[in-house]
Amino acid sequence: MRSVLRIDTPATVDLSLILRGVFASSVVFWHVVGWRLDGHIWAGLNLPGRASVWMFFGLSGYVIGHGFFSGRYALDLAGINNFYLRRAVRILPLFWLISLLALGASLLGVIAFDWTPGTLAAALFMLQWSHVTYPVGVFWTLGIEMQFYLVAPFLCWALVKAGRFWVVAGFGVLVLLLILFGEQPDLRTLPGVIMFFLAGLLMARWAVAAPEVMKSWTVWTNMALGCVALMVVSDAYPARFWNHVGPVFVVVALMLFLRAHVAMERRAVPAGRVTRGLMVVGTLAYGLYAWHGLLLVVWMPFQENLALTYGTSLLLAWLSFVLFERPVRRRVERRHAEGAAG
Repeated sequence: MRSVLRIDTPATVDLSLILRGVFASSVVFWHVVGWRLDGHIWAGLNLPGRASVWMFFGLSGYVIGHGFFSGRYALDLAGINNFYLRRAVRILPLFWLISLLALGASLLGVIAFDWTPGTLAAALFMLQWSHVTYPVGVFWTLGIEMQFYLVAPFLCWALVKAGRFWVVAGFGVLVLLLILFGEQPDLRTLPGVIMFFLAGLLMARWAVAAPEVMKSWTVWTNMALGCVALMVVSDAYPARFWNHVGPVFVVVALMLFLRAHVAMERRAVPAGRVTRGLMVVGTLAYGLYAWHGLLLVVWMPFQENLALTYGTSLLLAWLSFVLFERPVRRRVERRHAEGAAG
């Protein structure tokens, strides 16, 4: 039983995994406490939830891009099919579980939900283009993630085929996207956030194709500069956040943190108790984010007590991961492997 409940972590420090946990935790903090602190503390120390989500999109782009560029996923039909399967089985089981719980709660009158064909389709199948009403409000981000997964293999293929021009072409497109979408209203669509995914993809391509370039500066210098960039983002909220300040400095922070990740990965720093604990939170980041979204809409005290909300969300994330998500994923992947072998 102990092995069933255990969450294995890498033997060396995976900074990208730690960052996923940090930014998922930051979203929980913002939804319960952060938005109330406007005017009470310096804004630069209070990262808005949307910036944390943007950082998470960028980290997602990096992890997925690295999977294709490093050869974990082949850029052929079989490799892309394998990628789609793994992403679906990672995201959908917990999404469906929590969505069904939320829909059940709405039938009991615990939460409000607009029961229309469109919102029900979004609630069960993430069929969205612009922001729609989910029974769990934070799930709009998962719809965008799934849209990105559909196009990610083709973006990776284009970056590989671009050869030595991929740096100039890719970063040129990124700058163009920041110009076009940087001064954005509160849009929650893939075109509005694609620059964060693309920044992660470009950093993954850079890390695989030209790792020597990523070694300049120290890990701590990159981390410190990344934190300064996020302080600029926080300080700009809300007065200047929706112009180019927010997106541009989030991209800068993302690239600096990923440079630190690559530098630390190449040094193979052994994980200690603290870093192992942080990587466990990173492994549970998706569940932490998803469960807190449900808790916030089912019981008022969760909207007011950070320790209660964070602790309960993390506990539920751990239980759902070891007892539901991981077994389902392993079963599906095993059957897929058996079918491919047969």
